[in-house]
Amino acid sequence: MSKVSFDINLDLELHEDHQSEHRANNSPESPKLSTPSSTPPLEQFTIDEDPNNVPLHRDSSCILFKGQPIIIEDKNIFRNHKLKVQMVAAMMSLFLLGLSDQIIGSLIEHLLSYYHIDRVQVSFLFIAQFCGYIPASLLNNYLLSKYGFHKLYYTSCLVVMVSSTLFLLKAPFYILPFGSVMFGWANGTFDCCLNYFVGTLDYSNELLGIAHAMYGVGCLVTPILSIHLIR
Repeated sequence: MSKVSFDINLDLELHEDHQSEHRANNSPESPKLSTPSSTPPLEQFTIDEDPNNVPLHRDSSCILFKGQPIIIEDKNIFRNHKLKVQMVAAMMSLFLLGLSDQIIGSLIEHLLSYYHIDRVQVSFLFIAQFCGYIPASLLNNYLLSKYGFHKLYYTSCLVVMVSSTLFLLKAPFYILPFGSVMFGWANGTFDCCLNYFVGTLDYSNELLGIAHAMYGVGCLVTPILSIHLIR
């Protein structure tokens, strides 16, 4: 009985092997991936670096782009000594801007007695400054993208000097509203430039808070200084 079962199992295995071989012979030949016989040679090149090439500034790195040197400044104020000086200058600028912005309100009584005008006429100076600041705030993005940071910053500094000179020389009162418009425009663009500069640095939130605090300090000490100077 066992011999018969062994013969049957052997016949079944031979039959299955024959069928699998028959299917393999009749099946279409599967496409074979062609592999290149040899890999293409790698292109070799060399980079010539001048050993005498030193950074233009120890707080920055310099790269060449189309034959022109490009300086990449370090944005960390704790590592860049040049940036520390720039931040001190920016904070002092905002301090002076706070002084200039508050001075008209602190000198109202002096303006009334000197120009022999009423409070309604003095209010024209505040309205004029508002009329200069609003267009500057609306056009800052366009001006900054068209003329760049440096041109807009230097122009605003120049306009502040001109408008402050009108008040310094005690120009006729009908000229002062034009000076207030100029100062309002310069105030808006100057503030935009400093915010843009500080906003691109590391720790920008902390630095912007300190910078605008300096503006508040300038506004705070203006009444004390104005009273002392008038006396």
